Formats: sequence, C-alpha cells, structure tokens
Amino acid sequence: MSTFVIPPLDEEPWPTLGPQVRQLIVDCAIHGPGDLRGQKPVIDAEKAALIDRIYQVYPRDHPRAGRRRFKRVAISLRKGSAKTELAAWVMFGELHPEGPVRTDGWRKQGKLYVPVGRPVTDPYIPMIAYTERQTEELAYGALLCMCSEGPDADLFDSGKDRITRAYGDGKAEALATAPDSADGARTTCQHFDEPLALDTPVPTPSGWTTLGALAVGDLVFGLNGRPARVLGMSPTRLGRQCYRVTFANGTSVVTDADHRWSVVDRRAARKGRQAATTEQMSAEIRVAGWAGRPTYRWAVPLAAPLESPDVELPVEPYALGVWLGDGDARNATVSQSTEDVDELAALLSARGFQPSRCTTPKGRCALLYVRGLRAPLRKTGLLGNKHIPVVYFRASFVQRLDLLRGLMDTDGHVTPAGWCAFVTGAQALALQVAELARTLGYRPTVKSATDPRSREGVTWKVSFQASPDHAPFLLARKVARCVGTKRATRQGFNSVVSIEVVGSVPVRCIGVDSEDHLFLVGEGLIPTHNTHRMTLPRQKEARQTMKMNIPKRVIADAWEFETTTTYAEGEGSVAQDTHDYAEMIAKGKTKDATLFFFHREAPVRDDEDLEDPAQIREAIRIASGPALAKWVDFEGQVDSIANLYMQPDTDRAYWERVWLNRRVSASRQAFDPIRWSKLLAKRDVRIPEREPITVGFDGARWRDAAGFIATHIETGFQWPLAFWEKPENMPKSPEGGERLWEVTDEQVDGALGDAMDRYQVVLVYADPPRFEANVAKWSGKYGEKRVAEWYTNRGRQIGQAMRAYRTAQTSGALSHSGDATLGRHIANARRADLNQLDDDDTPLWTIYKPRPDSPLYIDLAMAGCLSWQARLDALTKGGWQKKARRKLIVMS
Repeated sequence: MSTFVIPPLDEEPWPTLGPQVRQLIVDCAIHGPGDLRGQKPVIDAEKAALIDRIYQVYPRDHPRAGRRRFKRVAISLRKGSAKTELAAWVMFGELHPEGPVRTDGWRKQGKLYVPVGRPVTDPYIPMIAYTERQTEELAYGALLCMCSEGPDADLFDSGKDRITRAYGDGKAEALATAPDSADGARTTCQHFDEPLALDTPVPTPSGWTTLGALAVGDLVFGLNGRPARVLGMSPTRLGRQCYRVTFANGTSVVTDADHRWSVVDRRAARKGRQAATTEQMSAEIRVAGWAGRPTYRWAVPLAAPLESPDVELPVEPYALGVWLGDGDARNATVSQSTEDVDELAALLSARGFQPSRCTTPKGRCALLYVRGLRAPLRKTGLLGNKHIPVVYFRASFVQRLDLLRGLMDTDGHVTPAGWCAFVTGAQALALQVAELARTLGYRPTVKSATDPRSREGVTWKVSFQASPDHAPFLLARKVARCVGTKRATRQGFNSVVSIEVVGSVPVRCIGVDSEDHLFLVGEGLIPTHNTHRMTLPRQKEARQTMKMNIPKRVIADAWEFETTTTYAEGEGSVAQDTHDYAEMIAKGKTKDATLFFFHREAPVRDDEDLEDPAQIREAIRIASGPALAKWVDFEGQVDSIANLYMQPDTDRAYWERVWLNRRVSASRQAFDPIRWSKLLAKRDVRIPEREPITVGFDGARWRDAAGFIATHIETGFQWPLAFWEKPENMPKSPEGGERLWEVTDEQVDGALGDAMDRYQVVLVYADPPRFEANVAKWSGKYGEKRVAEWYTNRGRQIGQAMRAYRTAQTSGALSHSGDATLGRHIANARRADLNQLDDDDTPLWTIYKPRPDSPLYIDLAMAGCLSWQARLDALTKGGWQKKARRKLIVMS
C-alpha cells in the first residue's frame, strides 16, 4: 500500500469550503521562492483533493453544522512534492481578510446545500519549525513572498518575523517555540514544519556513546566533571552551514553556524565567559595580545576532572601504568633508571607486589621482575597487547591518577617549569594517555617526531602542564619539579585555533540539567552549550500547550496543520508521534474523528533491488503519486533523483527516507539489508568440522542479546554459532517487576567450548563488557594468542573494522548462511558517525540501535564485524592453513 489515509475516503462526500479556498489561492496568491516565484498558482489534482478534505465541514442537518470536521491535519509526502507551498497557500487563506475558510451559512446548489465561506475575525497563526530562521526559510518564507509580492500585497503589512493584516486585525508569525502568554490563547490556526536529527560522540559515565544512542534521562558529563542528566534532544538539522572548530589540544568538533559556545573573548573589555556562535567566532580567530603579540581570540574553559566512583579493576592502576610505560610486553619485567629503581620497587611493594632486581649488563637500565603482576596482565589480555582497558577511563579520580602516575614515573619526564611529557613509540598508547589526562583535567597535546632509535621509526609525545594540586608523578625527584609551580593561566582554557567551513552534515544538540547548561563532547572533552533551539521535549511541550489553546477560540473554529517528510525511526519526533497515533486509530486502539492524516511512500518489494534502474524509477514514481507525474519534465526529475542514489558519496538511507518517504531506512541504515538477504545468502553451504575459522562475540548479559558469529577464513562465509535474545514481552514476577533475563556463564562458556571442539578456531575477538571474567577465562584456557579482548568503544579501531565489514558485503567477499536472526540484526543496525577520519580522510562510524530501549537488537551484527576483523588479521598473520583441507558441502 503506497498511501495511508485516516480516516479512509468516504463513500458519500462531505460538504467542504475547499473549492472556495482554492479559488482564492488561484486568484490572489502566487508561487513562493523558487523557479516559479511570483507566478500564478497551479494546484494539481492531489493538492486540490487535499485542500477539499482539509476544509470539510459538518452538513447542514448536523448538530455541529458548518463546523470544521478536522481539528488536526497532517500531510506526509516525499521531498520535492511542494508540501511546504501547500501549507503556505492554506495559511494564506487563513490570514487573508477575505479568505472563505469558515462557514457563514448555506446556499442551495441543485439539490444540495453547500457552505458559504467567510474570513476569520482577528486570526492568529503561529507557524512553528525548529528555529525561527528555519521557519522563515520554510512555509513562513513562502507565505511572506505571497503576502508581500502577490496581487493583494496592499492588504498585508509584511515583515521578517510576522505578517499582519493592513488594518491590524490578525497576524501570522514565525516561531521556534510556543506562542507567548499574550498570544497563546488567540490561536486560530497553527502550522508545524518537522525537521529531523542525527548524532555525534559524547563521553558518559559508562564510556563513550553517541547522541543518537542517548535518551532523555541518560547521564553525560558537565563542565564541572559531574554527571548531568539529559533533559531533551533536538530533531535533525540538515543542510546547515557547518564548520570544523579546532582547538589548541589538537582535537576538533564539527558543528553548525548557529551553535552557541561559552567562551572567553580576549578582545572583550569585561572578563568572564560569554556566548558566541560558531559563525561569529569564525569572523576573527587571531588578535593582538599582550605587548602586541598575536594570540587566539576565543577560548573554551577546560573541563574539571571527571567524577566517577571507585570501580573494581583487573590490574592495580599504578602497577599497570608502570608496566605500560616501561614493561616488557611479554612478561612482568619493568625497566627503570638506576637512580629511581629502588624507590619504584618500594612503591610497587606498598601495593602488594614483590619486585626483585634482575641481573643486567653494565650500563643498561635496571630491571625489576614484578611478582604478582603477570597473572592479572594475562587474564586481562594485556600480555602482547599493551593498551589501557576501557574500564580505567571511567574509574575514580584517584584510580585514574594512579594509572597516569605509573605511566609518567616510567616513560614520562618533567621540566623545572612543570611541563610534563610522556614519550612512547606506540601511537595508540599515546592517544590513550592523552585521553586519560583529559579526564583528569589536563590539556594534553599529542605530537610525533622521527626517531631512528625507535623500533617504529617515530616517537609520540603527550605534553601537558603539571598541576600543583595533584602532581602526575610519585617519584620524589619528579614530584619536586611540580610542587610550587603555578599552573599557567592559559592552561585553564583551550584556545580555538581554527574554524574552517566543511560540507554540511546532520547536526543535533542535547539539553542537560547542569547548572551552567554546559556538557562535554568529542575526544577533547570540549564543553559546549545547550542549543538556543528548543529540545524535542520542549517542542512537544509547546505542541501540547498550543493544542490546549485551540479549543479556546470556539467561534474561530481553530485547528492545526502539520507538513513533513517522514520521520527517522527511533528519534521520538513529533512526526513519529503523529504517525503512530494515526496507526492506533487505524487499528481500532483509539478513536479520534478529528484527525486527517495522509501519508504516501514507496512500499518495499520482496525482490527489491534499487540498483536496478527500472525498479528505482518505479519506486520514485510511486512515492511521487499520479499528480506529480503530470508535472513538466517529471521523468527528468525521476532520472535526476535516481542518479543521485548511484553517487558513491550518497547516504542511501537518507535518500530513501526523503525521496521514497520510507520510515524503514530513515535512521542511516549501516548495511544494505536487501543485498544481505538476496545477494549474499548461500543457504545451501555448510562448513565441515575442523575447518579454520575465526569467531566474534558481542552482547549484553541482561539487557537485550548476545551471540557468537563464525567466519570461515578461506571463503569469508559467516554463520551464527550460538545466540540468545531477550524476549520482547517477558512475564511479570509475582512482585510485579520484570523477570530477570540473563545470558549465563554456562551458556557462553559452553558455546565457545563447543566451537573449539568442532572447528580449528584460529582467533576469537570478544567485546568484554559484562563478560570480563569469561573472556579472561577463555584466554587462559585456550591461549592468549587465540582469544583476545576487542573493545568496540575504541573509535578508530571499530570505525576501520566497520568500514571493512561493509566493504566485504558490498564487494561480495563475504557470504553467509541466511540465518534470519543474524539478518534481522544486520537490518536493525544504524550508522553513528565517530567524528574521526581514516588515513584517506574517510569518515569513520560505528553501529547502534534505532533507540536505546529498542527491541531491535544489533549484537549479532557487531559480533559479525568482530569475526570478520579477526579473519582479516588471521590472513595477515598467516599460519592458519590446514594441510588437508576438505571441500565445502553443498546441500541439494
């Protein structure tokens, strides 16, 4: 079904003012901004039918004779269908001093009585979008053009913010929030334009996430380092002027021109922070500072250390830092300078370890073997894989500081002025140390330098200014250089060093309950302001307030009109609420005779392949409807839209939403479910036992799903080994709460054990959160080289893995068993940008659920990605081949 209409079309026609309203539009209005600007309106058959239904009234013999049938109208059509102009025409009729939009008696026409139209007395028409600027650009902008340039321009006093009748008895107004108290009760008709939203990375008390994965009530961090609760989040803004804002610590954030920042202006006469938009700041980046020296004009405050409770850590943090800084990756041996080795041994002894000196050649650094350290390193999967496990980044301040002190006591140094540097040959570790320092309130920078002495040929330096309040060392001689130093004033701020125009990207903001309304975003923990645009809950609250105002103008017969392209699934938008409500009416779950809802989309075919030129053009035609098909050069427009889909940089999920008006692909689908199910499935293939495979594991123990995905190394064939999903409607416990659902140790241990017995498992990548003990046990039982922790919250690594996984699907290098559950998880996965670029400047991304509480699970898709990455790494390392290899078994 391409159209969804509530209520269904009537067998007997209702009386309507529509023909009179259409005549007014044709005689007195014009086309708004665009190629047809200023020309006489041409109302196609579908728009005419919609206007006629919008203005249906109760018949003459009804108790409510002449009153509007519908108090709420919502139209959902694809992009480019002139729905905004339709809204402007309707609002023009509502505002016009001669608009025939309310019933003023009846006249006989043949055997029927038809209503006679009259204008509204003193109309007030708030036109609501996400921002005032956006409202002006949408329906209000078109209405402004009609009222200021059309044949009846002398009947209106038209301005940028409001249009009034020439004699002052009515107005239309562009708003981004609800009407104020002076006008709120005066509403006679109101219009809503509904834009939608995407995501950006955000640090939270439980680790990194994205704005798309956040929900109202979740916790983020405020400028003061304390958790702040999300009060609301905005819908999408597309097509905005965007900039990349880069800071002195080397990190950057992409935002739109109107985004507000809380900044220090070094040119301002008054001290303290003030608000400035990105566009305002971009006008002047550098100014003359002290003694005329150039300096950066704008700076954001540094975030305070993040506040988190003590957590149970797999390795004592100071000892882990010491080993990460100067430890042997293969064992528990640590090197240290001769002058510090005894003090370091004492510090480790105080933490329950048993360090002992090793014999070393003369002239070399002293070595300590730290008894009691190897076992936890091995269980955590750190031996041979140096990194800071994710749990440490959200440990308590003291625990994080101890970890940094261990790192700095070994591979760090400090100048007499208190400037600190951590030096390593491993870029990944350097970036993690910088992230750790930021969580402690420092402003680290990361730079590389060529170094022939390094095994990698390059060294990485993490630099920052020591704080006298909490020195990043425990060794006495290094602490002495920090004590008494005063942190430079500029260290309390992070300067904006460049603002560059970038391509427009979808942007979103959240509202939080922190006292100063600031929250942290990006790798650099950059504080940014709640947007001046209303958040979604405020928009809904405004909507509710305005709906409550409608009955107050009884004589005016007030109503509301919403026009939109369909919503992104899981955004919780006003458009989604409307569509869901219409579906409830259609299913008989609620009754409401006052809603008229019209939605057209191109339905998904079972055999759909949008890369087929014939299919994609037919889908566009269906989404357009028969009226648009009569437009001049409609087929040329179809060709242009279809060609856009084929462009390599087109976001196909977004394309599908706006051009086919589909909800199913509205949230940036990460993978192509049609290609997965139709082209990559090989349901007749079975992998014989003892074949070399890799395994990926991901999931939640209690919340939604978990599972193992296997990949045949030689062929790239994937299939589920085992999986568990939380039932959608679990029975209640006797106490009334939800019964606890859990993936048990026996289930996951048994599933992996069975795979180890049946196949030659070369490599297992497991995302450990909630299963840390299990992963450590697997590593100890099956070998550290076979089972490895693979944290999916490491931005660059997961971004590159996801890119490789999707490329394998696109190229056909990957095939699969056709398992329905795995296919469902693949289809559920939504793309979330990571605000990081790959080596070729390609944006990196990961996957997330349509919304945090969604029953649309994605855990097997993530496990499939890990399994594929393990296959790629196994192919790189080699040594997995079997001497005698069996052929695949094809089932007839």
